[in-house]
Amino acid sequence: MTAPYVFVEFPKWVRPEGADPVLIHSAEQEASVLGAASPVQPDDKETLQAEAARLGVKVDRRWSVDRLQTEIDAALAAPPAPEVQE
Repeated sequence: MTAPYVFVEFPKWVRPEGADPVLIHSAEQEASVLGAASPVQPDDKETLQAEAARLGVKVDRRWSVDRLQTEIDAALAAPPAPEVQE
């Protein structure tokens, strides 16, 4: 009997643009090698989703962190909706 398959992301090979392949062992190392500021943390995305929803943006869970930030910036730049007086 064989053991069930378990996906393991690291270690893995990455190829930085214009450089030889590098074996990496963590998300932080991958971000460093590929030049990203830092790996995206799930709670960062969840925080942005909550902020966008609070601002009245219709959030699509598939949006990237960049798209969420763009939508939040647009919502903050938009003039406030007029208040309805009764």
